[in-house]
Amino acid sequence: MMLAAGAMMTCLMRATVGDILASRDGEFLMRQAIRECCAVATAEKQAPTADEVLALEARLLDPRSTWAASMMRDISQNASRLEAQAIVGDLIERAERHGIDLPLTRIGLLQPTGLRAPTRNHLVKAEADRVLGFKRVLPATTPAMGAPL
Repeated sequence: MMLAAGAMMTCLMRATVGDILASRDGEFLMRQAIRECCAVATAEKQAPTADEVLALEARLLDPRSTWAASMMRDISQNASRLEAQAIVGDLIERAERHGIDLPLTRIGLLQPTGLRAPTRNHLVKAEADRVLGFKRVLPATTPAMGAPL
């Protein structure tokens, strides 16, 4: 759970745990990532104990933490292979088997994989909008530039 929640958040935010927590909504988002991971673990009959949740929170809610997933470094170095599907994608697949919605986790997966294929960035935005319930009010392309938004 720590790896999935931590990797998802550090890759999504492109920041260390401490930097995420220093942002306005960082703690809220990190707690949401933890909740989503715990929900899936519970559905998979691997419910974390209270002590395990406390240990997870101690690591992922530490404002002094300089930890970031190695996948974040791989993204910043434009690595040809990422672990996103194996770590975060697996969590989503498990959630789907139980009918659990993971809005933050889905965006967390799309961020690194979407940036690996710039021609699909509009798909990342569309999925983020769908997950968050937004309706796009701008056209798919800008008339002056003719480029996808």
